[in-house]
Amino acid sequence: MKLPKLGWVKFRASRSLNGETIRSATLSREGQHWFISLLVDDGKTTPTEHALPGTAVGVDRGVAVAVATSAGDLFDQAFITADEQRRSLRLQRKLSRASHGSANRTKVRQALSKIRARERRRRQDFCVKTARRLAHNNALVALEQLPVRDMTRRAQPVADPATPGQYLPNGGSAKSGLNRAILSKGWYCFEAALKSAARYSGTQVVKVPAAFTSQRCSACGHVDPKSRESQAVFRCTHCLRPAEHADVNAAKNILAAGLLAVSACGDDP
Repeated sequence: MKLPKLGWVKFRASRSLNGETIRSATLSREGQHWFISLLVDDGKTTPTEHALPGTAVGVDRGVAVAVATSAGDLFDQAFITADEQRRSLRLQRKLSRASHGSANRTKVRQALSKIRARERRRRQDFCVKTARRLAHNNALVALEQLPVRDMTRRAQPVADPATPGQYLPNGGSAKSGLNRAILSKGWYCFEAALKSAARYSGTQVVKVPAAFTSQRCSACGHVDPKSRESQAVFRCTHCLRPAEHADVNAAKNILAAGLLAVSACGDDP
């Protein structure tokens, strides 16, 4: 492939183009490896109707379970092994002790980048496969409207009014842990993969407000924070129906909101 300012560069193709027209190329680096991503025009159009008309599913994205559906399916995967996690922590400690500009620091950073690259690839693979499965089986997929960038911002410092120059506890440590958990589950990656898969299946992707979806009973509609007994258990305090997985209950509420939004627009899933 001929690249501007670099000339002809050999590369290993992961798949053939089959006559597709290349629109652009993006060169990126992961650790010591370089990758080229090609944007191509495959000539395919989005189907006007899904192969399974009338099918619909709600999807709840979480930090304990990556993807939960209104059908009761739970999709999750560990993207880094326990051994890799321990090795990553050791390498981070070594990196903090290494001198800036030293060969040892470069070596440690390269080892860390390899682990993180494997984690990213596993997450991408999980998101793509899960998104394709949901798009293939459903004419409509409803998602929460989640501003991931805003949700993962660091906690702002809280100045102590009684002591100028001093700051009060702001929960920054807990917020950092939540940010890492959100990013590790690949919420945005899954949404992007779902929209891409929907282009080929004709699936309609609908985003609905996230307010109270985790506190509302999907059976009677009662809203009560106490119904969320734990991270995983939802037991309505009003209708006293049998407990179910909290993320599945939220996914059912998301599906109901998605169907309502579609019917209000006069569309059919």
